[in-house]
Parts: sequence; C-alpha cells; structure tokens
Amino acid sequence: MVVVSDSSVITGLLAINKLHLLQSLFHNVLLTPTVYSELSTLRKYNYPIEDINTSWINVKGIKDYKKLQSLKLELDLGEAESIVLALEEKADYLLVDEKKGRDIAKKEGLKIIGLLGILVQAKTVGLIPLLKPEIEILTSKIEFRLHQKLIQAALDAVGE
Repeated sequence: MVVVSDSSVITGLLAINKLHLLQSLFHNVLLTPTVYSELSTLRKYNYPIEDINTSWINVKGIKDYKKLQSLKLELDLGEAESIVLALEEKADYLLVDEKKGRDIAKKEGLKIIGLLGILVQAKTVGLIPLLKPEIEILTSKIEFRLHQKLIQAALDAVGE
C-alpha cells in the first residue's frame, strides 16, 4: 500500500503520541522534503519529532514540477507537493486535513483520509480503546478544529 501524508495528520498524531497508528494501519508512509521540513520545525514546541525518523517514514521528492506550479496557485507548497507525489506514486491514500487540499486532491482522483479518519480506523481495528478522549486531546492541546457534527458522526460510527 502506498500512502503519502501532508504535515497536518502527522502533526496531530505527534501531539497525542499516536504516530505509531500510521505504521500499524499502513506500514509505510511517504513525505515530501517540504513536509519533512515543516514537521522538523515542531521540535520547538516539544513534539516528539524524532518519531518521524523511522524506517517506515520515507522522504521522496517529486518529478512533475509543472503540476506543482499549477497546484501552488491554490495551495501551500507542502500540500501541493504531497498531491503531486501521491499522483506520481499512484498512492492508495493521501493523508490531508485542510479543506482546500482535500477538495483539490479529490478532483485529482485521489482517495483521502484525514486525522479523524485515521483515528476512526484505529478504533475500528482495536488500536485505540476509545475515540472520544483522543478527539478531546486534539481539540484542547493543539486546538484542532472539527465541526461538532463531524465529531458526532465519527463517535456514532465507532459506537461511542
């Protein structure tokens, strides 16, 4: 399975000390150099950034700079590169949370999963005992914004 991630999902998982869920769910994750650089800046906020230096998270550059330039008109560099890499690698999933990035990725034919979707999958397969406490930590610790209807739908989906 090929999975490419933007920084938002990994940032959220680092914040709640659950980065290992990505390895359990997907085995390997690809990052672009820009995303890796963005994540490296989290060190100043005491995130366990050393966790991204593992054998299952790999950094890979893109080739299609024309596509990148087109996407950069609407997205930040990390999101744009992640979409290009996901397209080039024919990724099974792109992990991204920002609405504009999600919308563009969908238009490009990519399957997306956000942080909440990762946590729902983790709960569904028994990697975490409860979803609600993880959501509460995210919304309080890093002020991760989630619409209440989305939170309720996720909790309902896992029977909480």
